[in-house]
Amino acid sequence: MSIKLSFWVRPSEKTSENRTPVYLRIQLNNIRTEYSVGVSVLSSEWDKDKEKIKGRSENAEAVNGKLSSIRARALKIYNELLASKVPPKLVILETLSKIRNLEDIVEPKIKTLSLAV
Repeated sequence: MSIKLSFWVRPSEKTSENRTPVYLRIQLNNIRTEYSVGVSVLSSEWDKDKEKIKGRSENAEAVNGKLSSIRARALKIYNELLASKVPPKLVILETLSKIRNLEDIVEPKIKTLSLAV
């Protein structure tokens, strides 16, 4: 069982200022969910391959720092549950639940949730 975390932007949700929201996608086995991280960027600022804002401006450093913090906390939650000998299915559900409750970092509203059979 492994976790995959990725950040991406959704250009179809551009604002009137041409900013697009950044999302965190979490994949655990056959479960995938996505959350808005509460940050919007210009599409031209986003580095798709590195999953962060390009450059070293003050704004880029702040946003990239927030994204790194989100990734680190999500991985910590997952690893703690994995080490606690919780059954695999519960690790998945508990990890998603705990990450969803990081209200100070991740907007708690689930954007999509798909269960592959």
